[in-house]
Amino acid sequence: GNTAPAFEGLQIVSDGEVTANSLLRCISDVVDADGDTLDMAYIWSKDGAEIGSGAELQLSSEMVAFGDTVDCQVTATDPSGAQVSGVVSVSIGNTAPNWTSEATISSAAPVVGTELVCDASAEDADGDEVMVSYEWHN
Repeated sequence: GNTAPAFEGLQIVSDGEVTANSLLRCISDVVDADGDTLDMAYIWSKDGAEIGSGAELQLSSEMVAFGDTVDCQVTATDPSGAQVSGVVSVSIGNTAPNWTSEATISSAAPVVGTELVCDASAEDADGDEVMVSYEWHN
């Protein structure tokens, strides 16, 4: 008779903290007692809606946000049709803001009494409000 495949491990990995712009990899360790070659299927979802397929998923801020949970469902099927499925989840962490313009000072060669203005701007992939603060040194 045929023996169904079995999971020995299932995890989602990323190069560092998982954020809205991470590349996720669904890693599965599946064994088949019969030594059959297995057909692997991967479905990525958020809130029950499919957002990707395949062992890897490149996230974007249009797809997910801080606090969301992303699931990877893996199904292994042997040539006789026997299957095993498993689901693993990961939570999306906060993304640090990015500078959209470096700090600039209004005058390149100020003299005493010149009013100086410093300006810089940043954005956040999670859509959070970014507050820029300034500290002057001489």
